[in-house]
Amino acid sequence: MRLTRHFKLSEFTRSETASRLGIDNSVRDPQVVNNLRRLCEKVLEPLRQHFNVPIVVSSGYRCARLNAAVGGVPTSNHLTGCAADLRVPSEAVARQWFSWLKANVEYDELIMERTSRSSLPWIHVALRPTANRRKTLFLIRSEE
Repeated sequence: MRLTRHFKLSEFTRSETASRLGIDNSVRDPQVVNNLRRLCEKVLEPLRQHFNVPIVVSSGYRCARLNAAVGGVPTSNHLTGCAADLRVPSEAVARQWFSWLKANVEYDELIMERTSRSSLPWIHVALRPTANRRKTLFLIRSEE
């Protein structure tokens, strides 16, 4: 199913962790599809069009079982299809995308995350249907 011109639902449900653990990460709730479509229309398509490069989603929708398996918080925006983690090709690109998103789109959360100071970051962006907080963070997660 195509959500927008450049994004398909399958990009948001695919997960190596789900495949490895035998977790069905299919979307069953039409509201989740609507949330993913809104995220694409309001955030990801504008980002792609501005920089004219493909955007790779490394983590999108997560069912509750997958969210728990990856250590997601119980209130994660990924559970409702309101969030995506974006793979970036370099530190410089991450900074460009992050700055552009912060200045040009509505969002609930915009987080540049990494596993260590020397690792390549990824960008977590979330957009809720209402009450978006514009929460911006830089986060280093320890690998355990």
